[in-house]
Order: sequence, then structure tokens, then C-alpha cells
Amino acid sequence: NLVIAPPAHIDTAFSVECSTLLKRVATSLAESATLAALRDTLLPRLLSGEIRVPEAEQLADEVA
Repeated sequence: NLVIAPPAHIDTAFSVECSTLLKRVATSLAESATLAALRDTLLPRLLSGEIRVPEAEQLADEVA
């Protein structure tokens, strides 16, 4: 069986581009998890009146 491979410079460029995109995906996933945890922590407390918006903002700033 014959396998066709791209020239080395194209393979390297593709790898660099994919690496950059994968890093962005990983960063976005981590940020999304942080925001979801913050939402899950603050929303019930805001809805119950346990804390008010200024207090929630301060807590959010401490997490970020």
C-alpha cells in the first residue's frame, strides 16, 4: 500500500497551526468551567437574597 505524506514544511506548519488552535480550545474550556462554577456558586445565593449584587461582584473579582 502506498501512503502519501505532505512535504515536511507543510506538515510542520499544519502542526503549529493545530497546536495553537488546541491551546485556544483548552483555554476556553478552562474559562468555561470557571464561569460555570462561579454561576453555580453565586446564582442560588443571589436568588435567595443571601448576598446582593455588589457582594457577588466582589466575590467574582476574587475568583477571577
